[in-house]
Amino acid sequence: MNIADSIKKARKAGVSDDKILQEIEKQNPQKKNDFDKARQKGASSTRILDEMIAQNEKRKEPEKEEKITSANPPPKEKEEEIPKEVPPKPSEETKLWVRVFITLGLVTIASLAITLLYRTFFIPRLEPISPQLVEKEVYIPRTTPPLVALYPERDDVQRIAITTEEEYLMKLRRILREERGGELIRLIVEDHREESEAARIATLRDFFGVFDIEPPEKFFEKIDENFTLLVYTGEGASALGFVASFDKEEREDVEWTVMRPWEESMEEDFLGFFGFWGDDISVTDEDLRSEDYYGERSRSDSIRYREGEERMGIYYSLMDDSLIFATSEEAIKELIERYHTFKEF
Repeated sequence: MNIADSIKKARKAGVSDDKILQEIEKQNPQKKNDFDKARQKGASSTRILDEMIAQNEKRKEPEKEEKITSANPPPKEKEEEIPKEVPPKPSEETKLWVRVFITLGLVTIASLAITLLYRTFFIPRLEPISPQLVEKEVYIPRTTPPLVALYPERDDVQRIAITTEEEYLMKLRRILREERGGELIRLIVEDHREESEAARIATLRDFFGVFDIEPPEKFFEKIDENFTLLVYTGEGASALGFVASFDKEEREDVEWTVMRPWEESMEEDFLGFFGFWGDDISVTDEDLRSEDYYGERSRSDSIRYREGEERMGIYYSLMDDSLIFATSEEAIKELIERYHTFKEF
């Protein structure tokens, strides 16, 4: 029995590699120096034994080859006698998936065939449609001329269409927030809220309705509903204003039977309006304040006003035939100047 077989046998018997190596050292003292050098290089007992087994087996291989060539030559294998590998049988799961795919394929082919037959025999052929020009009359409502002077070189006119009250408010808010410099913008609002009726120009009554402003009972008996809606973009924040006309002969009646009585509840009636813009007007029993504005002319115009808590307020003035309203002092004065310029032409 060679040393490799002895090592393997000892390992099978459960002897540790350290004990086996110690026993080999006792029987072969001349190899102790080699084992010590291997340990100094970090080799363990197991590695040393494995290396001894490998070296022993290498020595045996040439001997086996020599024996085979000299004494017992290997028999020649016939090519036809090499056994062929037989593929394993497919599993039940594989067979199931194959059946599923085959079924899906057949169903798809059948569906396509049925669709083709149905389109061929049951759906009529459609003739190509040639494009036709359809003329449709579009009604654009006309608006009244502005009641103040507008300067084309610096002012602007914007026409907006609305289908809901929310859209009216949203577009007003957007325009009022645009940063401009000292120009006057006339807003023409096309009212498309009634689908069954043609579009029309929104009136002052519509404007009051959107903001829940409740005017006096005689207000629209004296004052025309057609009005000029304006945005003034001065140095500060933009302001909203409007001009509405009335009969010149009823000037005194408008002041003392409509506007002065309205002042008693005007702050409360405009709460929803100023609340939408994020401002507030204090409701008091005091009369609106009054200021005489001379401007560029010798005559004076009376401005009635109530300042708000932030940047806005109630400002109105009665001309000979028009009511001017604005949400800032700067805006009402600009509208008064534009009104007189308009009347001079």
